[in-house]
Amino acid sequence: MLIWTHSILTIVCFIGQSDRIKALSLKYAMTFAGMLLYIFVILVVAKLNFYTPTPYNSTNLDMGAVITWLRIEISVWFSIIFSNIAFLALRSCFKHKIDIDLLMDDRVKLPTIDTIVALTTVANTFHSDLVPGLVTSVLCFSPGSHQKDEGYL
Repeated sequence: MLIWTHSILTIVCFIGQSDRIKALSLKYAMTFAGMLLYIFVILVVAKLNFYTPTPYNSTNLDMGAVITWLRIEISVWFSIIFSNIAFLALRSCFKHKIDIDLLMDDRVKLPTIDTIVALTTVANTFHSDLVPGLVTSVLCFSPGSHQKDEGYL
């Protein structure tokens, strides 16, 4: 199922980003369908993650590795959403120290001072620090993800 889903999403991205296709309504419809398909896949992975045993209680090492991979995938997805919300909340609380519009090309400026393009580097740095920390915390502190013995913490 994942192979078919990724191939369909590849076609959706090709149609959405192609300059040869001029039908904007088709591009918007394919982008919306791709978004719904992506959310469906995330919900299927979350359902599988809910019904599977913990990695420590799995039948063999391979099954434990697959369960851990599914937990990492779903944790990354939710961490990215949380990181975006946290970044937008923090960005709205502070005024920028520098005028970002002075350093940008006129073609990529937006009407307001707080531009999306200029903050891409700051947002990527924020996400690259926060998301791995959240995923590691979820995996480390979730019950049943590792063996607890006398040497644990």
